[in-house]
Amino acid sequence: HARVYRTASVLAIAVVMLAASAAHLWQKVRKARKSFKATVLSCEISSDSEGTHTFLHLRAPGFKFKPGQWAYLQVRSASVVHHPFTIVPDPDEPSNRIRFYIRTQGAFTRALADKQGVARPDRLRQIRISGPYGRPPLPAPGGDAAGFV
Repeated sequence: HARVYRTASVLAIAVVMLAASAAHLWQKVRKARKSFKATVLSCEISSDSEGTHTFLHLRAPGFKFKPGQWAYLQVRSASVVHHPFTIVPDPDEPSNRIRFYIRTQGAFTRALADKQGVARPDRLRQIRISGPYGRPPLPAPGGDAAGFV
């Protein structure tokens, strides 16, 4: 009985591992399909009593989003991992332009600010943006706008 139990346990673990691997692969494929190359238009560093912030302004042809959505940024010169950030909409910008307001607090955001250095967006190469993700909030019934605080 112990041998049968051990064999069943090994098979169950193998099935779970196979399912997890398939889910991981599916996630990678979906993210790659929603991934865009982005060009840095400007990158500014600001420091105040609240800390240091990076204002990243990108052009990503084909990327469409709505206010309230977020995207993953991958900056190879700072990290190979994708990091999520909320998109800051600007109604006066063309649709292929994206802005991010990033608080510098972790290793990735510090590296991002360091790569910016002395106002040199050319140091930020190979930026990819994946998304958009999230559902934008809907206005209240009878309303035509939503406000955020």
